[in-house]
Amino acid sequence: PARPAVDLVLAVPRPKMLRRLLPQVVALGIGHLVLLRTWRVAKPYLEATVLDAAELRALVHEGLMQARCTRAPEIVLEPLFRPFAEDRAPGLFAGARALVLHPTAARTLAAERPAAGERVVLVVGPEGGLLPFEVERLEAAGATAVSMGGRVLRVDTACVAALAQVAVLRGLPPGEESGGGAPRCGKLTP
Repeated sequence: PARPAVDLVLAVPRPKMLRRLLPQVVALGIGHLVLLRTWRVAKPYLEATVLDAAELRALVHEGLMQARCTRAPEIVLEPLFRPFAEDRAPGLFAGARALVLHPTAARTLAAERPAAGERVVLVVGPEGGLLPFEVERLEAAGATAVSMGGRVLRVDTACVAALAQVAVLRGLPPGEESGGGAPRCGKLTP
């Protein structure tokens, strides 16, 4: 099958969280996974056994089995933020809708409305979020900062929610954002 048209740039989470998260994002469908060290990522996370090729392969395989898919995502480890943001991110973002998830961003993910076949690159920061400098560097590389709402989410929740939201937005008819009149956050209906 064709590689999914969604790539994920993920600040390396705690090893325990990465073990839980990787099968989920693979099952949801990603073409490439970039595991990135940002300022708030602890250096020992890069030496965790979960990043060993055999363990990564087993976690990816678990996600592929869940999704009944045979196309594994390409996984790259980027140990330094600045060289990634300045040298490799512009190439990764080229021809794609690159979106940095940031809870205080003025634009929303829903406002971006990716087209059905358009490649999307989602950037998810670490617990505590990306630093303003990091967001600026990613925007300079061609990304747009977007929010999924006023609530700050854990990394694993944000990844799954963002991937699901992109899939839903691609399937909505043009001009429809609320999914057919579903209640918005803040209103309770009996």
